[in-house]
Amino acid sequence: MASTLSSNPSPLTPYRLRPSSGATSLTPAGSTSTTTAILPLPRHSPSSVLHLHHSEDPLIFQIGTRNLQAGYPSEPHPRCILPWTNPEFWKRSGDLWGLGMWYSPTGTSSTSRGELWHNPETVEDVLERGVRVAYNKYLLLDSKTRRIVLLVKTEVDVGVLSKVVKSLFVHFQMPAVMLLQEPVMSVVGGGVRSGVVLDVGWSETVVNVVYEMRVVGTGKRSRRGGRTYRDFWRRLLKEEASPLDDKDDDEGIADWEVEEVLSRTGWCKPFSHANQHDDDAEITIPLTTTTPPKTLTIPFPKLSIPAEQAFFAPTTTPSPSPNYPDDDDYALPELLYRALRDSPIDVRAAVMQRIIVVGGGSYVPGLKKRVVDEVRSLVSSRGWDRAGKRIVRKKDKGKMKEEEEGYQWRKDTIAEQVNDSSDAGDKADGTTGRGRIAGVESFGSWVGASLVAGMKVRGTIEVEREKFLAAVAAGGTGLPLDV
Repeated sequence: MASTLSSNPSPLTPYRLRPSSGATSLTPAGSTSTTTAILPLPRHSPSSVLHLHHSEDPLIFQIGTRNLQAGYPSEPHPRCILPWTNPEFWKRSGDLWGLGMWYSPTGTSSTSRGELWHNPETVEDVLERGVRVAYNKYLLLDSKTRRIVLLVKTEVDVGVLSKVVKSLFVHFQMPAVMLLQEPVMSVVGGGVRSGVVLDVGWSETVVNVVYEMRVVGTGKRSRRGGRTYRDFWRRLLKEEASPLDDKDDDEGIADWEVEEVLSRTGWCKPFSHANQHDDDAEITIPLTTTTPPKTLTIPFPKLSIPAEQAFFAPTTTPSPSPNYPDDDDYALPELLYRALRDSPIDVRAAVMQRIIVVGGGSYVPGLKKRVVDEVRSLVSSRGWDRAGKRIVRKKDKGKMKEEEEGYQWRKDTIAEQVNDSSDAGDKADGTTGRGRIAGVESFGSWVGASLVAGMKVRGTIEVEREKFLAAVAAGGTGLPLDV
């Protein structure tokens, strides 16, 4: 019986046995059994663990306004995505907790819970709880032995970044933190070296131009983002639920229910109106957090109005001059066009065919294509001139006409030479479509950082724990001057 059990393992065993490195078979040397040997699984088999990580491999953290992403390098997705809306991250001393109710005399309101950067005083505490959950429940590693790769915004506040790094060093004692820029990693996630990145975040939208893996100039921002999109959706649902009620009551529908509705039913109209949807189609939306619960019936084309108002309208606030919005309230296509227009010519020629739209707000169906199409329309109508055409008076028209006729022969000759040379160059190298506006799909900044960390690439900015704590104790920020 013993020999039978050793030579014929049960097929119901829920795992595969791994023999030691010196053993090649479970069958004794003198046995004549024909049972095949149980061989170890391949090292990089996808059926086992995704990768066997070495002790020197860093961990990748992306700390956003709404969630925390953490995982290992060379993996296609993070191991965990922890939303900051978890109430466990926001409990403080003195809060009354239980029975689904929460009273916080310490000042954390329901609107601030869920946004990490809303209150600078609670950043360190909330971040420490989120990172500890990631380590203890998902990563399952000792934090003292692994460096981490931290993805940061290009224009992050130095004081906030110093608080984040200090919280990681003090509470988890990792040896070093390597800082990588999110726009650069988004370009890497798209498989290119240059591009213009439109990051549609929660509280704002930022455009950065990346040329040869470096950010060029300062980014342009707009206050339009995911929160603006949610506010317009709340307004639409409130109008449909109580069209005769003019009172601005934002507490009627819960935030989580508004986000659930917009993630399931929200969409964006195409720039070309050739494909019109059937106006008779209607969507039924039940609302459970209103008093009493209601069921709304909304036409399908009307579900695209919040995206139109939040991302493409001339202004998001009532204004007597909507065609002249504030500098921080530009629509997404206008913001992207201005970033391309203000870039150097050689940089613009390299990135205008690589428009990358990332961020939580970019997942609205049809948003990416609509942005690229509108930018293409702006370029064709305005060109790349920063100043408009000057107004010519009538008495100057005759003089200008004579000058234009005098130089007309020279202009025609130069144009013919340029066209001949450009045609010959295009035939020689086979390049077509240069100067056109196009988009590139990217896997995101976290996947780009996973690729970079998996190739053992060291970042230009790496903060060591001992040096950082010594600099902070001396009264400094602890960060390099080029951050």
